[in-house]
Amino acid sequence: MLVISRAVRINRVRSRLVSRTSLARETKLLTTEAVPEGETPNNGDCLVSALNSAQDIMVRAVSCRETVQESILRNDLSQNAGQKLAEVMASTLLMGAGLKANETLQVNLVGGDPNRIRNVMVVTDGDLSVRGLVGNPRFSVGTKKGRGGEFPTMEVFGEGGQVQVVRNHPEFKKPQVGIVKMRDADVSLNLALYLQESEQRTAAIITDVFVEGNLCRHALGVIVERLPGVTDDNIETSISNLGELESKGLRSYLTRTPEELEAAEKADTSGEMFRDFEPVLERMLDDVLVKMDEGGTLRWTKNPSFRCTCGIDRVWRTLSILPKEDLVGIVEQEESVSIKCEFCGSEYSVTKQEIRERLLDGAKTD
Repeated sequence: MLVISRAVRINRVRSRLVSRTSLARETKLLTTEAVPEGETPNNGDCLVSALNSAQDIMVRAVSCRETVQESILRNDLSQNAGQKLAEVMASTLLMGAGLKANETLQVNLVGGDPNRIRNVMVVTDGDLSVRGLVGNPRFSVGTKKGRGGEFPTMEVFGEGGQVQVVRNHPEFKKPQVGIVKMRDADVSLNLALYLQESEQRTAAIITDVFVEGNLCRHALGVIVERLPGVTDDNIETSISNLGELESKGLRSYLTRTPEELEAAEKADTSGEMFRDFEPVLERMLDDVLVKMDEGGTLRWTKNPSFRCTCGIDRVWRTLSILPKEDLVGIVEQEESVSIKCEFCGSEYSVTKQEIRERLLDGAKTD
């Protein structure tokens, strides 16, 4: 079998597939509802947005445990790789929560040492459909008890890394690309610095994620962003409130209230698997908006979900742009092409006969 990575030219197919698409695989879904192909039904992931009464401070909170878990299982991620993917995914969803319909946001943390994690990429859109990959899925530098394997950014990515962000929309003349140097700081701080330096947005991002083995225990995040015309009083208040939130720790909000415990027992959902995280996120927003909500707040909710957006048709489109001599070489060697998606783990194979019939028969000769 001729695997894509064997030839230099043909290797470009794989990189194009990874950068432009993700190959959807069919999954048996334990649900009675119709779910679009390539998408996993939401089992509790939630993102809540809020504006303070003066509408000059935007706050968002997210729980994306199920989506992270889907990515870990599909790509067989190590604990360290899953931890970093969870941090990037939570931050990316917060950054992309205001995207327009059909607009996409790609966040790619690229390391400077190919022997480490290499890169962590997450792509989301206006519907909060999301997918992610890790360049070295089995990356490991050990574990730290009780924290899911948290390590300094430079230890994971190496020196000389970059934060690369791409925004795109069908109406854009070309994608909007921003690149900044990666600092030796948390993923969330690196992305907040990117927003400041590349998009001139002043925001603070906090994440709290915990991956144990191949199980994501929780993946929480909060972003607080100053909007145009923000008052000095609200700036100071938001900084103070966010500091208190960070001191408490986002995971502290996972403790159920007596009312939640009673409701869970009645619904027989006392476990974490089917928990509704919206009340958890609402409490986070309440604390961030203290002294800024006297006139009421505007809030709305969206649900992130794992989704791969392409299939075998895009494999064929990518093969069709290869030089004719490369396609002839595949056919003459009587071998097939095998391609694996690095977002969802799907594998696709096309035979020499299929290549001949679809791309070579009837083609003009030089």
